[in-house]
Amino acid sequence: MLFDDRLVTVLRQRAGGELATKTQYRQLIDLLGSASRAVDPILRDAAFVKLTELGDAVPASQQAEILREPGTRLRDPALIMWLAQRAPKVAASAMAGARLTEAEWLNIIPSLPVIARGFLRHRQDLSENARHVLAQLGVEDLLLPEPDMQLAPSSQQADSTVGATDSSKVGEASEADDTPAQTGDDPRNRVRRPHASQPVSSLIERIEAVRQQRAMAQTDAAAATPVHQPPEATAAPSSELNAFTVPLSFIACTDRDGRIEAATPMNIAPLLFGLTFSSQNENAPASLPDAAIMAMRLRQPLCDAALTLDGLGQLDGIWLLQGAPLFDSQDGQFRGYSLRATRLSDAACAARFDGSAKVQTDHPSDRMRQILHELRTPVNAIQGFAEIIQQQLFGPAPNEYRALSAAIAVDAARLMAGFDELDRLARLETGALELTEGNCDLPHIIENMLHRLTGALRPRNARIVLLGDRDDVLIPHSASDVIGMIWRILATLAGTMAPAESLQITLEKQIDTVRISIELPLAIIDKGDIFEAAQPAKAPSLSAGMFGTGFSIRLARAEAKAMGGSLRQQDNQLWVTLPRLTENPSHNSTQEEQSKHTA
Repeated sequence: MLFDDRLVTVLRQRAGGELATKTQYRQLIDLLGSASRAVDPILRDAAFVKLTELGDAVPASQQAEILREPGTRLRDPALIMWLAQRAPKVAASAMAGARLTEAEWLNIIPSLPVIARGFLRHRQDLSENARHVLAQLGVEDLLLPEPDMQLAPSSQQADSTVGATDSSKVGEASEADDTPAQTGDDPRNRVRRPHASQPVSSLIERIEAVRQQRAMAQTDAAAATPVHQPPEATAAPSSELNAFTVPLSFIACTDRDGRIEAATPMNIAPLLFGLTFSSQNENAPASLPDAAIMAMRLRQPLCDAALTLDGLGQLDGIWLLQGAPLFDSQDGQFRGYSLRATRLSDAACAARFDGSAKVQTDHPSDRMRQILHELRTPVNAIQGFAEIIQQQLFGPAPNEYRALSAAIAVDAARLMAGFDELDRLARLETGALELTEGNCDLPHIIENMLHRLTGALRPRNARIVLLGDRDDVLIPHSASDVIGMIWRILATLAGTMAPAESLQITLEKQIDTVRISIELPLAIIDKGDIFEAAQPAKAPSLSAGMFGTGFSIRLARAEAKAMGGSLRQQDNQLWVTLPRLTENPSHNSTQEEQSKHTA
């Protein structure tokens, strides 16, 4: 075969029925399971995408049957990883039929889901190194332990031994062990030591016998209890039922998506497996502050983050979380987080978190952010469905429908942009958003903005002129934040300028600050307070936001305050004061000092 085009041929087929879908699924499994490393990566990715679509259409039981068929080749680690993340039946069949080398097993075992590792421990052909890795990850046998007694003596034999010596009791007990046929029908006598050849039914009998034994023991204890004693005095639970103790700390590891896949101590591991951290969903069992969630998205360490567990029984409460990101030593890819959580006492929680949490929850801006979160969900869904129709992702659509869906997608995008502006203002006012520090040239940014506005102002014969000293005016903040604030101010003012109107912008350097004086257009001067200006009846030709002049300037004021400066209206001018970098580091104003100065 000069050219192996089998994978291309299978991908070109269109499965029209149930039988065709199963056939194509079987073909892709066979080709990907035995594919060589020389396959085109793009073609390989397309095959996995198609396999995902087919996997959603074929029932999990049928997929498991296909994987268990004789001759099915599962020799590719990437395919094994994909199958391990599917339904439990599919994962079990994949773990049983995979044929990988020892090096491949050692490479993928740490990345396998917990349930797939549980299936993998039943294989008898794994190497000692692979079993050692499974043991380190906490994958142990979940079968019932061996019973401590071989045979329990019957109640009749117990009565006959009353008053006998200790040696006679031992003799009768050993005799009862040698002759199990002489025991009565007491269910407590049915516990026996299992043999390796016993079927699964023997295990079920053992479980049932243990349950009956416990029930009868509790009944006998209640019957022997004097009447004057309360039931609580005799209801001494067994040590097995009280084996769960709440630790003061635990250690956990997450996968790339932030989902806990391993935890210790083992008695709380089942409660933590599969948990993900959330800051938006109030009903989430594990939640973190927004700052901690953002740090995890940026792959940064976590330091004293407040982890709130809810709905996990005795683990509920606030835990102090420390975390470090993990990266692969070979390719440098992110692998997850290593976490350590320590329980805080009620007094420590009140001193560290309760006061600030109440202040933030009661703030109007926080309620606004919650409303915006509820609004984003339906708008985002509408935008997604509109783009699906417009791009014909699920099949051809009439051009008329495509045009309507394109208009809906544009309107939804504008709404989402408006929500982003509202959310930014709310986060700036509450101090939840901190702007990034950096170094940018303010005059250069203003000149670029004016150059962009020239095309919109030239048809009206209007212009904006920059005056003042333009040398050595550096702002200690990122260029993106400064550009956004300057564009918001200049675009809002330029949209309200009358024909043939001219405005001046003057830069004035001070010791550690720079002041930008901007003349206001006549249309804004007539309205009085620029911060309360409403949306005009007729939309301007140029605008920096969808909520009008007043909102855009208020958002710019919040951004200037977050940078350590201020924005205020002085007569017919708008004054923007920002900190600047100087040659003498001692003269550089920090954000906190400048905030106190402007306050």
